[in-house]
Amino acid sequence: MKNNTVMIAEIAKSVEFNAKEIKDCKSKTLTLEKEVTKIGTENANLRERVLELERYKRRWNLKLRGLKEQDNENTRETVSQILVKIAPQWTDKIDSIVDSVHRLAKRRMADIAISSSTSP
Repeated sequence: MKNNTVMIAEIAKSVEFNAKEIKDCKSKTLTLEKEVTKIGTENANLRERVLELERYKRRWNLKLRGLKEQDNENTRETVSQILVKIAPQWTDKIDSIVDSVHRLAKRRMADIAISSSTSP
């Protein structure tokens, strides 16, 4: 009988220990769930901010279509000449207006993207 009493006491002690462990786990889980929710919201906000920055960055981009690619071409010079024909008032400041020029498609495909550093 004494042996059974000792075993019951040990089982009660184990159950009490397990109950405390479960309580701690639940508390940690709740804390982590709140943190995950907070991080998820922050992630969504950061994604939206990145999209907005990308939209702003592309705001002054210009695409030219149909411009044939030449061997050893100076794409920047070609595009600058086209822009000066369209807007002669930019002649003196075309180098500061056109920030970068690059082709978007494979060779012989005719798209060029231009990024302006300042507004026209």
